[in-house]
Amino acid sequence: MSEQLVSTKDYDRTKVTYSAPVVENGRKNVNVSYDEYKNLDVKFPAMKVAFDYKRDETAVEGSTTGEMNVKYSLKLAFDSIAHDTVDGKKQKAFHEMVSDIDEVLLEAAIAQPLEWLKLKRGSNRAVVEALQNKTIKRSLDKKTNDPDGKYPDGINVRIPYYSKTKRFGCTFLDANNKVISDQFAAVEKIKRGAKVMGILRYNVYFASGKFGYSLLLRAIRFISEGQSNRLPKNVCLVTESDDEDTPYTKRTSTDTQSKRQTNDNHVVSVTDETTNDDLDGDEDGVGSEEDRAPTPPPVQVEPPKLAKKVVRKVVAK
Repeated sequence: MSEQLVSTKDYDRTKVTYSAPVVENGRKNVNVSYDEYKNLDVKFPAMKVAFDYKRDETAVEGSTTGEMNVKYSLKLAFDSIAHDTVDGKKQKAFHEMVSDIDEVLLEAAIAQPLEWLKLKRGSNRAVVEALQNKTIKRSLDKKTNDPDGKYPDGINVRIPYYSKTKRFGCTFLDANNKVISDQFAAVEKIKRGAKVMGILRYNVYFASGKFGYSLLLRAIRFISEGQSNRLPKNVCLVTESDDEDTPYTKRTSTDTQSKRQTNDNHVVSVTDETTNDDLDGDEDGVGSEEDRAPTPPPVQVEPPKLAKKVVRKVVAK
């Protein structure tokens, strides 16, 4: 079966289907398909990268050569959803589609609680929903754990990487829609504030008694550059200068670049080499609720005003 890219315009929830659960190598797998196609691949509109990409390393179990399993991920933010703009309307439509695909998954789990979650048949919605990790991550109050709207909603995305061959399993495109051949240089462009669009693949995962979707990056197109939070490597930031008292120059916001119109019909697909490592979900932090809070903008603080010193003269009589 060939692939089809699902957009918000042609999405039909009745075409989302799931295979029967299969246990392979100790993992429970459920494949999600769309219509007669093998996978559920969706296009996402222009969105902002919330943080610099994340790279995690874990030792390969049983390895005697120090082999490491490397995983990459990123978080996308619905930064324009509250704005009445072209990008804002597209993000809102995508937000609604992602939420509905979550609802379809919940309905499927409710219909098969025993096979999916080892729950009794007839388990009510509240019980099953408590075990579902939602795809859209919301900003939560640390004390009450209730949504506080402090930061935009976001989604966590896995960047497929194959440690043995040291290459990525997705396509990187520049602003002119040309393929970036140097994949590692392309990943370095995934910085906080960058504006990107592309293709995601849905996978169902089960971990620690919970379930949900993991989103796998299939293609990404860079629309505008971001600004990294990381310190540059092999560069000394302390320099000898006569202008030590000169105030810092205010950084230009990347938000002005994001106002450019985007075209979401020119993202290419990629090879199909999904592995079990790419199907991991919240168990390794990619879909956890412990999301980092975006760095707040710098606050300009005025220096305190010095009190005037009053000198009283004493006149001799």
